Amino acid sequence: MKIIVYVKQVKYVYAQTGFDPKQNFIGPDDIIHLLNPFDEMAVEEALRVKDKHPNTEVLVISLGDQFAEEGLRRCLAMGADRAIHLYTEEDERLDSKAKAAVLAQPIRNLRFDLIFCGKESIDDQRGLVGPYLAEALKIPFVSRVVKLEIDESRSKTFLHRALERGNRETMETSLPALFTVEKGINVPRYPTLPGRLMAETQRIERFDPKDLGLSIDPFDSGSYLTETIRLSPPKPKKRAGAAVDAKLSATDRLKSLMKGGDSKKKEDTKIFEGSSDKVLNEFERVLKENGITFE
Repeated sequence: MKIIVYVKQVKYVYAQTGFDPKQNFIGPDDIIHLLNPFDEMAVEEALRVKDKHPNTEVLVISLGDQFAEEGLRRCLAMGADRAIHLYTEEDERLDSKAKAAVLAQPIRNLRFDLIFCGKESIDDQRGLVGPYLAEALKIPFVSRVVKLEIDESRSKTFLHRALERGNRETMETSLPALFTVEKGINVPRYPTLPGRLMAETQRIERFDPKDLGLSIDPFDSGSYLTETIRLSPPKPKKRAGAAVDAKLSATDRLKSLMKGGDSKKKEDTKIFEGSSDKVLNEFERVLKENGITFE
């Protein structure tokens, strides 16, 4: 079998130690590059299929700048057999459809049985490259796969895909096909030291996307280019609960919370104070005034 896995090296913001609000307080050392976690699960799933089916080759492909090579070498250290790097400094300018067109081109003339992708990348979270790839290659596509089994003939596979509220859908599809994997399908293996050392010496095939013979130039200004105009953090969610005036004393704040924290509700709210007998008698009187009686 031949399995192809598409991976992406993403930028992850793990801190905000900068001083420039225009940069969202992100300093030069606050961003790290790492293999997209969903893609790492896709590599692990390909390697598990390889463990069950001998004579299987796992090929990993990545589009990006020099940092993409780091992710490819991690895949090789995990156990992948080959790696292809489509080198470009402009990958962030491409939209999902253009990326899929570039990624599909090197394998159009290859015979393969399976393609794995992560369901989405954690940087843009679009989740569209996988579906566009399946469309470009004219093969079946199944998203959010959490379990799969390949039959002995290696001509079809049985799948479980995640649905909402924890439900699962059981499917069967012919091969070749493209699957995007969901979180929880596996726990990726940690590359061993011998694997890392071997990966450093393995050859990574590098190609220029502009030399792949695409019918259109995806980097042309009139194609599918996108531009990031501004980055901003999400708006903070309003805290649930009643609003209480901080200038009030502790006792008054407690009374305000008991009333719901809204001054408009004060007329319909009563607080009973005193001994237990007095509170119960007053509570009974109020109930009777509102037409509520006890038998």
